[in-house]
Amino acid sequence: MQGRVRRTSLGLGNKELLEENAVLEAQVAKLEVELQAKHDFNHKLQYESQCLSEMLARLGDKEALAVAKQGAMGHVFLDKGALQQDATKCHVETLNRSIADLEMEAREYDRLSAFESELVQRHAWLKAECDAVELKHKAEVQARKVEEYNRKRMMEENFQRLLVALDSQGLKAAFCQLLGTLQSPSPQRSASPEADSADS
Repeated sequence: MQGRVRRTSLGLGNKELLEENAVLEAQVAKLEVELQAKHDFNHKLQYESQCLSEMLARLGDKEALAVAKQGAMGHVFLDKGALQQDATKCHVETLNRSIADLEMEAREYDRLSAFESELVQRHAWLKAECDAVELKHKAEVQARKVEEYNRKRMMEENFQRLLVALDSQGLKAAFCQLLGTLQSPSPQRSASPEADSADS
C-alpha cells in the first residue's frame, strides 16, 4: 500500500487515489467480513465447546451415578450372596445335625434289634428247655403211673395167689379174719397212744 501511495504520489491524480482508496476500503471491508465470520465461527466453536463440556460433565455425572448405582447393586448382590451363603450354611448345619441324629437313631435301632434278636433266641431256648422239662415230667409221671399200676396189679395177683394157696389149705377164712382185724383199729390200739402220751 505504501508502494502504491508512493507511486501515486509520484504521478497519480486525485481520481486514481480515490479509486485506489476505494479498493483498499473494499479489501478492508472484506477482511472485516472475513474476520467477523472467523469471530462468529470461533464464538460458535466456543459455544459448541461449552455445550460439549457441559454435556461431558453431565455424562460424567451420569457415569458417576451409574458407577455408584452399580456399586450399590454390587453391595446388594454381595449382601444377598452373603445372606444366601449364611442361609445355605445354616441349612447345611441343620442337615448335618439331622443326619447325625438319624445315624445315632440308626445305631440305637441296630442295638435294640440285636438285643431283641438275642431275647428272641433266649426265649426260644427257654421254651425248648421248658418243653423238654415238661415232656420229661410227663414221661416220668406216666412211668410212675405205669409202675404203680403194675405194682398194684402184681400185689393183687400175689394176693389172689395167696388166697388160692390158703384156700387150698383151708386157712382162707382165718386169714380173712386176721386181715379184717389188722385193718380195723381195736380199742386197745386206740387207747395205746393215750397211754404212751401219759407215760411221756
